Amino acid sequence: VEPEPEGSDMGERLLYRISEAADILGISRSTLYRLIASGELVAIRVGTAPRIPAKVLERFVDQAVRNVRIDNR
Repeated sequence: VEPEPEGSDMGERLLYRISEAADILGISRSTLYRLIASGELVAIRVGTAPRIPAKVLERFVDQAVRNVRIDNR
């Protein structure tokens, strides 16, 4: 994994490798693959390699936060 430039954030990158996306979400790669298989996360292919769009990760986290807020009411 190449180091990101200082000051970079998720908004500057378009795609993440499976391992990077799993690290961002704090889950295992196998859990990430299960989320993709179930349709909860979308992966695209760049050649043969699956990639997770940054916007997909952002929406997934936003939805998880909304669900927690609803459950905690």
